[in-house]
Amino acid sequence: MTPVAGPSILGLRGIIREYGCCSGGAKRLANTGGGDFQPALEGGENLDTRTGKTLLLKDFFKPGEDYQSLVAGEIRKQISARPQDFYEDAADRVKTIREDQPFYIKEGAVVVYFGQYEIAPYATGMPEFEIPVSAMP
Repeated sequence: MTPVAGPSILGLRGIIREYGCCSGGAKRLANTGGGDFQPALEGGENLDTRTGKTLLLKDFFKPGEDYQSLVAGEIRKQISARPQDFYEDAADRVKTIREDQPFYIKEGAVVVYFGQYEIAPYATGMPEFEIPVSAMP
């Protein structure tokens, strides 16, 4: 799979079309009441444009492949490269990933992301991890 970059529309990013797949993610800012704005829940949708089916991360791997361990391993490598940005137990929290783990696709990579405070403090924001297509079997 070699994703092809597509248009960016109204704050949506990572929009691509590849073999009938459309993927996008969007961040919105929320006023926390103290005059500051922080990223709020990021939504993403990955659709099969032929069927309208919502695609999960597993749909981009061969049936039966242990994609959760593969993706979690790549994320743990990236966490260990910059541990100061994450909670001390972040790598333990990512021993596996959820079947419905949020992600989007951008040119040459699948980007897996986590919510604010899920594995990192506020200063890190909403962590994103690019998993290069070349790292995927």
